Amino acid sequence: MHSILDDFASEVRRKRKIMGFTQRQLSDKLHMSIRTVQDLENGISNPKAETILLIAKELNISIDAILFPELSTSTVSKT
Repeated sequence: MHSILDDFASEVRRKRKIMGFTQRQLSDKLHMSIRTVQDLENGISNPKAETILLIAKELNISIDAILFPELSTSTVSKT
């Protein structure tokens, strides 16, 4: 079954590669084990919210876009 964590894992892998980081380099930047990054990207782990936020911040990943992909980022409701 496809999940939000699967979407996040795909986005982490995509953005990490775009930014030119290896899994080791990203794990070193975040002071995490390489296994944490590998497990997240492979959909094996169920990471803590803190881990998700740190990775998202480092790779400039929008958590809103992952959680609510159906919402358009170009419009904001005023109500």
